[in-house]
Amino acid sequence: MQAAPDSGNSLEEYLEIRNPHATAVDLSGWQLRGDVTLELAAGTTLAAGDSLYLTPDVATFRQRANGPSGGQGLFVQG
Repeated sequence: MQAAPDSGNSLEEYLEIRNPHATAVDLSGWQLRGDVTLELAAGTTLAAGDSLYLTPDVATFRQRANGPSGGQGLFVQG
C-alpha cells in the first residue's frame, strides 16, 4: 500500500509491508526497485502480524499530520 500524503510532501510517502502470518519473516537483504530503490538491512525481521513502513525520510514521516505517523510505536525504516 503506497500512500500519498494530503500535504503533497513526497518525503511523507510510505510503503507498508504487512506480515499476516503466525511466524516472523526475515527481510534481510530484500530490495525494492523502481521509483524508490532500497535494500533492507541485515537483521531486519518483521514480527508475526506486524507491519513495516518504508519511507524516503523517517523524520518527516514521523511528523505527518495524519496517521500513520510518529508516536504510534510503528516499525519504520528509510
